[in-house]
Amino acid sequence: MENGALSIAGRAAGIAVLVALLSVIAVMPAFSHPHVFISQRITVEFDEKGLAGFRIAWWFDEFSSTMMVGDFDRDGDGRLSREERARMEKEASASLAEYHFFISATIVGKPFTPRYVRDFAVTQDGCRLVYRFFVPCHVTATAAAKRVVLTTYDSTYYSDISFAGETPVELVGAEPFRADVAVSKNREIAIFFGQINPWALELEFARK
Repeated sequence: MENGALSIAGRAAGIAVLVALLSVIAVMPAFSHPHVFISQRITVEFDEKGLAGFRIAWWFDEFSSTMMVGDFDRDGDGRLSREERARMEKEASASLAEYHFFISATIVGKPFTPRYVRDFAVTQDGCRLVYRFFVPCHVTATAAAKRVVLTTYDSTYYSDISFAGETPVELVGAEPFRADVAVSKNREIAIFFGQINPWALELEFARK
């Protein structure tokens, strides 16, 4: 009886280990994200009234760049011709528009979702594909400081968006204003099973 009991216990333990192993394997694909890595720089542009918008540039990792270019490079030379680039710009901008260009923002605490962007352009920087576009965001400056938070992230975490290590943010036309800008993780947003806080640009500005 003891040997039988031990045998049953052994089989039960083996099944438990197998179930645990299968459970780990089952969730592995979910934890294989991200697949695309984007390094971004943002230029904050001002006009005579205040904030005019954000000019964003995304550098894709070399592997993703090769795959993406390959989808449009009809002659297979590794470079995008004017026609190939125009087709990619049209399709990429239309696709990103469905996801609001991966942008979530608040203006003085109120949500702001971009309805469109301008100047969408695709270029190649060596082996890396680059997207550039301008996000209109008009906020009139006042004597009291206003705070704008711009967060860029893919909610599915298929793409990881982080700021470039050197000069991640630049201010243009900010001379008439007091403007402070910082880059940090947005702790109010969590993606990928609550494990990832995306990067955000925090801007405060007022009239001098």
